[in-house]
Amino acid sequence: MLTADNHTRKRIETILGKAGVSTFQGETIRARIEAGSWLADCPCKGAQYVRRGEQMLCGDCGADHDVEFPPPKKQERIEHLLGLRPNQVNRNWTPGETVEDLEAENIDHGVWEDM
Repeated sequence: MLTADNHTRKRIETILGKAGVSTFQGETIRARIEAGSWLADCPCKGAQYVRRGEQMLCGDCGADHDVEFPPPKKQERIEHLLGLRPNQVNRNWTPGETVEDLEAENIDHGVWEDM
């Protein structure tokens, strides 16, 4: 999975074009975190790494999606709380989980924040 920076976007469009798939504007989708990385899931079941301020171009179906992230301060707090977890595979967040949910999970698993 790749981020949809300009270079990658052109490569994906070229590959899709050769396969006879054209890009089209898809719906707005919400970003999530898996193993410490921001991802967005296309309705076609494809997924791509994403960054704030960039669209997600699905390499599977050609949909070009706007990606919704949490507000910047909440995003920073989410990333901080997940970064405290020693095992990267446990650094996950989905839309709908609150900062308080993540704090409680950390406490339940003995992950303490230095104040």
